[in-house]
Amino acid sequence: MSSRENPSGICKNIPNLISSFVDTFVDYSVSGIFLPQDPSPQNEILQTRFDKPERLVAIGDLHGDLDKSREAFNIAGLIDSSDRWSSGSTMVVQVGDVLDKGGEELKILYFLEKLKREAERAGGKVLTMNGNHEIMNIEGDFRHVTKKGLEEFQVWADWYCLGNKMKTLCSGLDKPKDPYEGIPMSFPRVRADCFDGIRARIAALRPEGPIAKRFLTKNQTVAVVGDSVFVHGGLLAEHIEYGLERINEEVRGWINGLKGGRYAPVYCRGGNSLVWLRKFSEEMAHKCDCAALEHALSTIPGVKRMIMGHTIQDAGINGVCNDKAIRIDVGMSKGCSDGLPEVLEIRRDSGVRILTSNPLYKENPYSHLAPDSKTGLGLLTNKRAMDPPSQANGESATIPDENEEEAYLLLDKVIPAVHLKESAGDRSCCIYRIPHTLERVNDKVYAPKIVSIGPYHHSSDKQHLKMIEEHKKRYLEIFVSKTKDNGVNLCHLVDVVSGLEQKIRDSYSENLEFSRQKLIKVMILDGCFILMLFLVVSQKIEYTNFKDPIFKLRWILPTLRSDLLLLENQVPLFLLEALLETSKLAPSTSLNMLAFKFFDYSIKKPEGLWKKHNNLRAKHLLDLIRKTFKPVPHPPTIPRQCCINIFSGHRENSRTETSKNTCLGKISCSKEITGAQTSSPPPPPPRPFLGLIVSARKLRLRGIKFKRKENVETPLDISFKSGFLEVPLLVFDDFISNLLINCVAFEQFNMSCSTEITSYVTFMGCLINTEEDATFLIEKGILENYFGTGEQVSLFFKNIGKDISFSISKSFLSNVFEGVNEYTSQGYHVQWAGFKYTHFNTPWTFLSSCAALMLLLLTIFQAFFAAYAYFRPPKNKDNGLKLLRESAGSESCCIVRIPQSLARINLKAYEPKIVSIGPYHHGKEHLKMTQQHKRRFLKFFVAKMEEKGIDPQELVKAVSSLEGVIRGSYSEDLGLDSEKLVEMMVLDGCFILTLFFVVSGKVVYTNLDDPIFRMPWILPSIRADLLLLENQVPYVLLQTLFETSKLVTCSGLNDIAFEFFDYSLQRPETFWAKHYGLEAKHLLDLIRKTFVPIPSQRSIKDHNYLTILCCSEEKRRKSSSKSSFNDHEFLGFVLSAKKLHLRGIKFKPRKNTDSILDIRYSDGVLHIPTVVMDDFTASVFLNCVAFEQLYADSSNHITSYVAFMACLINEESDAAFLTERRILENYFGTEDEVSRFYKRIGKDIALDLEKSYLAKVFEGVNEYTSKGFHVHCAEFIHTHFDSPWTFASSFAALLLLMFAALQVFFAAYSYFRPPKGK
Repeated sequence: MSSRENPSGICKNIPNLISSFVDTFVDYSVSGIFLPQDPSPQNEILQTRFDKPERLVAIGDLHGDLDKSREAFNIAGLIDSSDRWSSGSTMVVQVGDVLDKGGEELKILYFLEKLKREAERAGGKVLTMNGNHEIMNIEGDFRHVTKKGLEEFQVWADWYCLGNKMKTLCSGLDKPKDPYEGIPMSFPRVRADCFDGIRARIAALRPEGPIAKRFLTKNQTVAVVGDSVFVHGGLLAEHIEYGLERINEEVRGWINGLKGGRYAPVYCRGGNSLVWLRKFSEEMAHKCDCAALEHALSTIPGVKRMIMGHTIQDAGINGVCNDKAIRIDVGMSKGCSDGLPEVLEIRRDSGVRILTSNPLYKENPYSHLAPDSKTGLGLLTNKRAMDPPSQANGESATIPDENEEEAYLLLDKVIPAVHLKESAGDRSCCIYRIPHTLERVNDKVYAPKIVSIGPYHHSSDKQHLKMIEEHKKRYLEIFVSKTKDNGVNLCHLVDVVSGLEQKIRDSYSENLEFSRQKLIKVMILDGCFILMLFLVVSQKIEYTNFKDPIFKLRWILPTLRSDLLLLENQVPLFLLEALLETSKLAPSTSLNMLAFKFFDYSIKKPEGLWKKHNNLRAKHLLDLIRKTFKPVPHPPTIPRQCCINIFSGHRENSRTETSKNTCLGKISCSKEITGAQTSSPPPPPPRPFLGLIVSARKLRLRGIKFKRKENVETPLDISFKSGFLEVPLLVFDDFISNLLINCVAFEQFNMSCSTEITSYVTFMGCLINTEEDATFLIEKGILENYFGTGEQVSLFFKNIGKDISFSISKSFLSNVFEGVNEYTSQGYHVQWAGFKYTHFNTPWTFLSSCAALMLLLLTIFQAFFAAYAYFRPPKNKDNGLKLLRESAGSESCCIVRIPQSLARINLKAYEPKIVSIGPYHHGKEHLKMTQQHKRRFLKFFVAKMEEKGIDPQELVKAVSSLEGVIRGSYSEDLGLDSEKLVEMMVLDGCFILTLFFVVSGKVVYTNLDDPIFRMPWILPSIRADLLLLENQVPYVLLQTLFETSKLVTCSGLNDIAFEFFDYSLQRPETFWAKHYGLEAKHLLDLIRKTFVPIPSQRSIKDHNYLTILCCSEEKRRKSSSKSSFNDHEFLGFVLSAKKLHLRGIKFKPRKNTDSILDIRYSDGVLHIPTVVMDDFTASVFLNCVAFEQLYADSSNHITSYVAFMACLINEESDAAFLTERRILENYFGTEDEVSRFYKRIGKDIALDLEKSYLAKVFEGVNEYTSKGFHVHCAEFIHTHFDSPWTFASSFAALLLLMFAALQVFFAAYSYFRPPKGK
C-alpha cells in the first residue's frame, strides 16, 4: 500500500509537529498574528504579588476596540510601529474588560498574548486581568455582545473545527473534543440568524472552552505590584481576609472547568464583588466610601493605593480619597463613550502621571478630583467625544438597537426591560413613563407628534420625530452665538448641566441608560431648543430668519406646544432655569413669563392672570401649566401624614371613607416602636351624601339648574348653591384634551402634588356621560366643543376616568359633590322638577298641558252649569236630553385556564394588569415591571427571617416538599423543571405575603418611598390581579411559607389576607372575624367563600342535571317544562325587574346582612342586599363564576346569584329601576353597560336550579306572578298611581267621569220628571 493511500502512516511519526502547525494555521487565520513561542512553563502557578518595577503602566477597559488598544500602548511607548514590544523591562497591567461592546475581541486577546510573550523575553511583563465582562461571558451572559462580536467568534469556530478535522487525520493524536458538545441548536427569543454566533461564543468561552482555557486562565483577578493593588471593580477587607492568592487560583480553576459549574465564585458575583464594586468609583469624590478603602488597604502590607477600571470616568483618569483610589477606565472603546485613550504611568523615581492622546495635553501631572469639582482631562476632549458612537459599515457599534428584536440573549439571560426604579416614589422624581393600565386607553395622547424632549423618546425608531432634531442643533448654534455677547460660551453651559447631572437623573422614574456625555448633550440640545422657542415668540431676542419653517408653517408651533406638555416628553424645570440664568439673554424676565407667553397662543388668558402665577414653583412645563389651572385662593388641603396612604381604588369613589383608609399598616413615624397601644384619633364625621353624581341631564330632571359662571380665572372654579350649579366655560379642543389627560397621569404618579385636575376631570366625566349630556352643556354655554362630536366628548371623559385612583373626600370639589347629592335626595325637588320637565319642557309640551288643563276646567264648568240648570233652570227654556389534563377534574386541581367559551366574553377580565402570579402569565412583556420588585421583596422577606434566626433555605425545602401538590393544583402540564417551579413559587408566594404583612402592619417596613405603596394606582391594580383565576398559587403554598417564616405569630394567614383586601371590599371587622377559620384552595376561593352566607358554606358535588342559563322567553319556557318532570311546577328563571314590578312584586333593599347573596322572598316582596357594582366587583364575579364552573367540588353560590341578577337586569331600564330602589349602586358605567355585563356573564354557563341556594326564591316569585289577581291589580296601580302626576291624571279622569255621569243623570231626570211649573 502506498503512502498516499495511507496518510495516517505519514503522520504517525510527527504528530506533535502536525498539531503545532495546525494550531498556528488556525491562529493566523483568525487573528492575522504569528504567536512566538511561549517562554512560560505550562500549568505555572498564577502569581499574585510582584516587586515594584522601574516603570509600571496601567491600562483601563478595552471592550473590543483593537485600534484604541494599540493607541493606548503607543502613547505609553510600549510598542513600535510593527506592534512589537519595545519597552524592555516595563511592566503593564491591563485591568480587564477586553470582551463585549466591540467586534475585535479575539484579535485583542491574541494581540495581548503576543505582547506577553515578547515582553517576557525582553525582561518585561504584561499582566491581564479578569473584569466583570469576562466573568459574564464565561457564565453565558451575552447581553452586551455586538453583532460583529458574534460573527468574529463564528469565524473562529469554523477555523477551529477545520483544524480539529485536520488533526483527526493523524493517528498519533488524541481525538479532539467536539467544542459544541451539549450546546443547543437554537435559543428562545433569539433571532435565528444569531444562533450560530451564540453557539460559537458559548463553545469558546464556557468553562474549559478553548479560548477561555487558553487565554483567560492566565488572567489574574487581583494583583499586588509594589505599593499598588490592581483589581477590576474594587477590593473590600472581606476579600483580602479570604485570601488574594486563593481568589486567583479558585477563579482560574473555575475557568478551567475544574469546579464551580456554570457560575463564578460568589466573590465575583453581585454588587460588592471584586469585579462589580463601585464604592470607590463614584464620579463625585464625597460619595466614595473612603473609610472602607482605608480599611482594605491597611490589611495589605506596603500597599498605598488601589487602581481599578469598570466605571467610566468622563473626566479622564483621576483619583479620590487622597489619591488612594485611582480610576483608569476612560471609556475609550467606540462601543462605550469613544473617549480619548489615556494610561497611568508610575515610575519608581518620579511618581505618578497621566499619558494621554489628547493633543492639548502631552504630559499631565496626576491630581485627584475634588469633591465639588468636575474638572479633568475628560472634559477637554475633541468634538467626537460628544458625538454618538461611530458607525461602521452602516451598522451601530453596539447592540441592542431599538428597532431590532431583543438583541442577542442566551438561555435564561434576558435583556432587562426598562423598569420603574425603586426611588420612583421620591419627591425629586417627577417625570414618569405612562403605565400599561393608563396607556391602553389611548396611547397616542402620551406620545409626541413631531419633537422628542428628554430621554424617553430620544433616538426613537419613529422617523417622524427626527424632523426636528436638525433644527435643535441649528437653534443651539444660534443660542450660543447670542450668549457669546454676554461672555458665555458652550463650555459654561456644559459646566452648568454637568453640575445638575445627578439631580436630572433623579427626576426620571427609570434608570437612564445614557452615559454622562450623552445625557449632557441631550439636556443642552433640548433645553436650548425650548428656550429659543420661548425667547423668539416673546421677542426677547432679535431673530431675522423669516423663512424658518418652525415659525413659517402654521401647523408646527401648535403641535410643538402640545408636545411640550406631554408627561413623557419633559425635562426638569430647574434645568431650563439654570440655562436661562447662565445665558443672560432675558435678565429682566422670568422663565415662567416666557413660558406663559409661548403657551398663551393655545391657552387664552389675560396677561394679568399670567402675572399672578409669575412666582409659581413647578417640576417641569406640564406641572407649571397645570398649576395655573388651580383655583385661587386654593382651599386648605388635608395635612399630609407621615405614613403612606393606601387608596382603595374605585370603591373609595363610591362610599364614605372610613378609618380603614388611612395608612400603610400601622407604621409609626417615630424611630422606636413600643409595645404600648396608642389611642387612635376619632373617626371623621359621616358624610352620607359624599359620592359621585349622575349625569347633567339626570341632574336637570332632579331639579338642578345649570348656569355658566362668569369672571373666573380657571375653568376649575365650580360652585353649587341652592340648586344652582355654576360651571365656568370649558373650551374643549385637541390641545386641552391632551393637557388634561397628561395632567391626570402626572397627578396619579406624583404623591406630593395636589389632584385638582383629576377632581375636575372626574366631575366633568360624571356630567358628560352621553352625547345628550354634551349637547345639553353646549346649549347652556358651559362647553364649547372643537374636539369632535358630542359622542366623542363623552367617550373621552369615560376613557380618561378608567384605572385612575381618586379620593372624593380629599377633592377640592368634595363640597360640590356632597351638595348636589344632598339636594337631589330631597323628594320635593325631584318630583317638582320631573313635573316641570314632563309638562313644560318645550313649547309643545307646554301647549299640550295647557290644553288638557283647559279641557278639565271646561268639563267641570259644564258639569256645574248642568247641575245648576237642574236646580235653577232658566225660565221658558226647554230642558232637552243631550248625548382540559385528564386529572383536571380531580379535587386537587383548582387553578385552571379559562376556556374559550368564557374568555371570549371579556378576555381582559381574566388577564392580570401589572403582576403575574403563578406560571400561566409568567414572562409577559407588560407584566415585567413588577418582577424586579418581587426580588426586592424576597430580599426583605429573607432579611426579616434572618433577624429571627431562621435559615431562609427552609423556605426552599418547604416548597420543594410541596412540588407534587403544586403541580396537581394546575390543570395543565407546566413544562417547568423542579428548580424553576420552586423558584417561581417562593418568589411569588413571598411577594404576596410581604404585601399582606406590610399593609396589615404586622412587619415594620421603613421604605416610605417604595413606589408599590406610594403610587395610588398600583395597589388597587395588584388587589384585582390577585383575584384572577389564572393568576393564583395554591393556598397551601402560602400557608406553608407563612408558617415556615414565623414572621407573624399573632394572626393567621386568613386574618392578614382579609385586611389586605378590605381596602377594596370595605367590610366591618366583625364580618371578617366570622371567616378566620375558612379553608380555601387559593386566594380567589378564599374571598369567594366570604360572599357565601355562613349557614350555606358547604360544597355541592352533585351536578347531574344542568340547565343552560338564558333569560329569553323561549328558553324560559323550556326550563319550566323540564322542571315539571321534577314536580317543581314554578321552578324556572324569573322575569326582569320591571316586568316583575308590573306583576306585583315589590323590591326592597335588605339590610343587616353579611352577604350580598342573602336574598329573601316572602309574600310578594323581594329583599335583596345592596350590591356596589364597580370594576373590582365585576372582576371578582367573573372569576368566581369561572371557578365554580370549572372546579367540580365547588358550590355554585356566586353562579346562582349572578344568574338571578342577570334575570332581573335584562335591560337598561331594569338597572335604572334597581338603582332607584337602592338595590344597585352603579359605579361600573352606564345602566346599559351594567345590563350588558350581566347578559354576557350569563352566557355558556351551567346551573342546576333545583340545587341552587336560591331555588325557593325562583319558585316563590314565579308562583306569585302566575296568579292573575296580583298581576292585574299591580298593572292597574302602576298605570294609574305610580307617580304623583299619573295619580293626579287618574283622579282628574275619575272626577271627569263622575261629573259626566252626574250630568247625564240630571239631564235624564229633568226630562222624565221636569220641575213643577213647567
